[in-house]
Amino acid sequence: MAFVLKDAFVEVDGVDLSCHVASVEVMLSKAEVEANTMCGQATLAGIEQSAFTITFLQSFAVGEVDDTLYPIFLNEEEVTINVRPHQTAVSTSNPQYSGSVKLFEYTPLAGAVNERSETSVTFPVQGSMSRATA
Repeated sequence: MAFVLKDAFVEVDGVDLSCHVASVEVMLSKAEVEANTMCGQATLAGIEQSAFTITFLQSFAVGEVDDTLYPIFLNEEEVTINVRPHQTAVSTSNPQYSGSVKLFEYTPLAGAVNERSETSVTFPVQGSMSRATA
């Protein structure tokens, strides 16, 4: 059933940043590996290259966006991200996508006069992303 994304849950390193999220994308991806032979063409799935891309409305308050993301970037930490379509509990109709991630690029301040300050961040998953329904 189709739905409108209105109340996604986004948790970064144990901090619920949902109220600062303007958009979220969970991208599952594997490298394509050609396995062509003299008998034909084939493509195999290679290493997983999944990622979370999140656009935050920036906040420099304690316990909010910059206070959470900057130390992850600075210390090259590997942290966990949890994302669900809705704020409600994990279920078959509200799966949680989780992954251990690193932050290699962070733009803490961007914007123009009379525009909201946003930061779009891509968190590459280290290893495999998981999907829980219970």
